This record gives sequence, structure tokens and C-alpha cells, in this order.
Amino acid sequence: MKGRLAEKLRIIWVIAAKDIVGGIKNKNVLGGLISVIFLMVFYKAMPLLVDASEPPTIFVYDEDNSSLVAALEDSGAVELRAYPTRELMKEKLAIKDDRDLGFVVPADFDRRAAAGETVKLEGYVTYWLNDEDAEEVASSVEQTIASVTGYAVRIDAAGNIVYAPLGQGGQSFMLSILLALAISMLGVIIIPHLMIEEKQAKTLDALLVSPAGVGQVVAGKALAGFFYCLLAAAMVLIVNASIVIHWWLAILAVLCGALFPIGLGLLFGVLFEVRQQLTLWGFLSLQVLLIPAFLVMLEGLVPADLIAVLRWVPTAALGKVFRVACSLQAPPAEFLPEVAVLLGSGALMLAIVAWFVRRSDR
Repeated sequence: MKGRLAEKLRIIWVIAAKDIVGGIKNKNVLGGLISVIFLMVFYKAMPLLVDASEPPTIFVYDEDNSSLVAALEDSGAVELRAYPTRELMKEKLAIKDDRDLGFVVPADFDRRAAAGETVKLEGYVTYWLNDEDAEEVASSVEQTIASVTGYAVRIDAAGNIVYAPLGQGGQSFMLSILLALAISMLGVIIIPHLMIEEKQAKTLDALLVSPAGVGQVVAGKALAGFFYCLLAAAMVLIVNASIVIHWWLAILAVLCGALFPIGLGLLFGVLFEVRQQLTLWGFLSLQVLLIPAFLVMLEGLVPADLIAVLRWVPTAALGKVFRVACSLQAPPAEFLPEVAVLLGSGALMLAIVAWFVRRSDR
């Protein structure tokens, strides 16, 4: 029994290794990986592409209607967002995806500033900013305040870290979209080309009459697909490592989230004979998969019943699990249903692929 299992695993690995090596030489696979790199570079460079003349955004809770807030609002040097409570200010800061800063203006600010004191302000920064960046942002705001009002302040954000609400926006939202795009692109658009080449070279027929069974052929090709999807996901996560809090859950999201696009990509490879058809359906399916991942975050703008349905789309489920991985807390009830969606949809798609391959073998 063990010998038969070992032989089956060896056959799966041989099929997967052949496709992995072949993919490295395949211009479509390389093009997909380069596209992922381009998306990451664009994502990181996007803040630099914004007009540098735009004023920085600061989030403020003013305990006693100080003259500082009024002066900053009138100056136009900053985009000031004042909130009636400390908690609301922190909540709004947490869901921003820029290098912004929040601070609290103490009730006795005007008296101390008029006396010539350097007033210490309690600052807040998002968790994904490192100490050096946080200090740079605070220093920039201090200089702006000094130039606009003449007041000397010291913003101390040490230890004052804010986190986005569980599974919600901030940096994790756009990163979840980028992750879903990278995985889906490799799975739905790139992987089918390996099946097409297999069919054109008649090696798929040879595999099916070899000791390899249908299940082993599908498993081997799915494993090769996993390699490239995980490679794309790894590039995204490594570059954005500061965003992730629960790495075990982020990895689980990637492993489970890759199943459906891999299965769909293999299905396209089985069904289509012409690359142009493959490219067309691949891009159409990519749009269908990614749009729900955006829409589920638009509560209040999109009908609640529609959002409830869209949450069952695998890419939307992947985004939810990943956003929980970027939250301070990760209760199982917040991600287990989505993990079940990813596993169930992926297993169903791979079963469909196996059925079509078996049918073609008749």
C-alpha cells in the first residue's frame, strides 16, 4: 500500500516538475510574473505619482477648541480633519492607506503656547509605519505647524499605534486586491497555456495512456500551478510584509485562495484549443472574479443583499481572509466561513477538470 502511494506521489511530482521547468521557459508564464512585478512597483510608486504640491492630511482631536486647529484650517498648508472624540479620530486614521498622522491637542494648549512652551502633542500612527517613517512624518507636521502658527510643538507617537477595524480597509484592502489579482492572473490566464502546449504537443494523450491516472495528471498540473501562484503571492507579501500581522492566516489565505483560479485555468486549458479563445475568456473571467472583491467593501453604496451574495465569490472570500490576517485580532468566526468557500469552490473546480480530462480520454 505504501509502495503504491509512493509511486503515485512520484508520478504527480514528475508531472509537476516537468510543467514547472517548462513554465520557466514559457514566455506567457514569464510575462505573467513580470506583470505581477510591474503591479507591485506601480502600487509602491503610486503615492509618489500623486501631486507633491497637495497638502498632507492630519487627523486631529481638539480637547478645547484651540487656536491651533483654526490656524491650520485657515492656512491651507494641510488637509485637516478634526473629530469630536479621540476614538473616532483614531478609527478614521486607521483606515487610511497613506503615511498620515493623528494627534490630540490638549485643553491647555493656548495657554502653554502663549507662554512660549514647546507643547507636547500625543500623536498616533498606523501600525505598518516603521519608527523611522513615523518620526519623519511627525517631524514634517511639527515644521508645518511652526511655519504656519509660530507655535513650537513636539509630537510624540511612540507606542501610539492604531489598527484598522477587523477585516476592514486601510492598506490591507488594496493589498488584498493586489494579492487576488496576482494569484488569479497566474491561475486563470497563465496556467492554461501549459495545458494548451501539452495538447498541441500530444503529450497529454501520452500521459493518459501512461501509468499516470486522471487524478494524478490533474494533481500534477495543479501542483505546478500552485508553484507559480505561490511565487507571485510571495513576491506581493514579501514587499508588503509590514502590513501582515498574522502570517499563518495570510499563508492559509494564499494556499486556499489559489485552488479556484488554478482549477479554472486548468479547465480553460482543457476546453479551449485556440490561444485567442483562451486569452479572451481568461481576461473576462478575471474581471468577473475581481469586481466582487471591490464591491463587497462598498457597504452603503451597494445593496446589502448583493454584498451578501458577492461574499461567496472566491476572490472576495480571499480578500476577507487576508484582511483579517492584517487585523490585530483574528477570531475564527471571521475567516472560517470564507476558508470553507475557498476550499469548497477549489475542490469543485478541480473535480470538474478531472471529469473533463477523463471524458477526453474515452
